[in-house]
Amino acid sequence: MSFFKNLFSKDEPFVPTPTQEVSGLEPIIVQAVENVFPNIDDQKEIFEVLSKNRKNSTVLIILSLLSLKTENVKDCKKWLQDNTSTPRTDTHDTFYHLAMDSGFHSIKDAEKWVKSITKSRA
Repeated sequence: MSFFKNLFSKDEPFVPTPTQEVSGLEPIIVQAVENVFPNIDDQKEIFEVLSKNRKNSTVLIILSLLSLKTENVKDCKKWLQDNTSTPRTDTHDTFYHLAMDSGFHSIKDAEKWVKSITKSRA
C-alpha cells in the first residue's frame, strides 16, 4: 500500500514563513536563523554578517553553515564571516564538503532541515 501512496503522493513545496523580513536575505535563511537563534539580539548579529557577505555564498552553503555551527552566536558569527566573506573560486569543492558535513545533498535536503527545526507558531 505504501508503494502506491509514494507513487501517487506529491511532496508539498516548502514555503518558508519567517516572522521578519531582512533585506538581501532569502526567507528560508531568515527562518533558519530565527529558529537556530531564538534571541533577537543574536539574530541581528547573524543577519548583519550574512547581509554583508550574502553575494559570496549560495543559499545551500549558508544553510549548511548554519546547520553545522549552532552552539553559540559568537562562534557562529565568526565562522559564518570566515566562510562567506571571500568569494569562492572552487565552489564545487566547498559545496561538496559542506554538503557532506551537513548531510545536505540538495536544496530539498536543506529545506527539510529548516522545516524540521521550525517551531510551531500556534
